[in-house]
Amino acid sequence: MLVLVALAGMLAIANTVQTTPSVMNGVRDAIKAGNSRELTRHFNDMVELTILDKSGNYTKEQATFVLKEFFDKNPPSSFSFIHQGASGDGTQYAIGRYAYGSGSSYRIFMLVKKGEANTYKVKLLNIAEE
Repeated sequence: MLVLVALAGMLAIANTVQTTPSVMNGVRDAIKAGNSRELTRHFNDMVELTILDKSGNYTKEQATFVLKEFFDKNPPSSFSFIHQGASGDGTQYAIGRYAYGSGSSYRIFMLVKKGEANTYKVKLLNIAEE
């Protein structure tokens, strides 16, 4: 019985290790490309989205349009995560630097949580002045 419990724990950890990086990598690649549709593919059905002084809870479809407008106004020149971590409850977080234009940048903060069907989805995305 103890072996089964240990094996189940290892499988859960392996699932977290495999799933979370794929979400983080997908988000990173979508932001680098300025691709709102690909970015929101990694969002929960409802997401808390803050872009500078505009904040709200949006469906994935609404968030796609809001982010498209942002990317159109501020096309990315680069994006990278500068810090990633996790809380005790399994919530993952990441902080990144979004460069655009001639040396300007924004700070991006996001939270990723396990949702239905044990999949990890972005629950919160915040884009702020650096």
